[in-house]
Amino acid sequence: MKKLMFMFILISFPVYAEQEKVNKPMFGEKWPLTVSEGTLDCNGSKGVGKLIFIDSSSNRYALNGLAIGDKRNKPIDPIWKDDPAVKGLKISMSSLIERGLKLCK
Repeated sequence: MKKLMFMFILISFPVYAEQEKVNKPMFGEKWPLTVSEGTLDCNGSKGVGKLIFIDSSSNRYALNGLAIGDKRNKPIDPIWKDDPAVKGLKISMSSLIERGLKLCK
């Protein structure tokens, strides 16, 4: 009986972490955080990846679902700014997330 051998080749695509310093003046009223500055970090590629906000104390906060799944990151809620126009809501995080995902090249 002949033994069949199958060879599986695992092709991996490189994943790079890109960072950008961001601050409140860059976003104006759309700045969604209570801290005034930090670093966006995206670990991924092709516009998809773990998006993290790192504050001046090196705390890492998850900004999207992929980053939330990584238990090394804190929830963003403690530094997410309340919307002064609508009680109970937060400032939209979309502008920060969109900018961060552009780092996932």
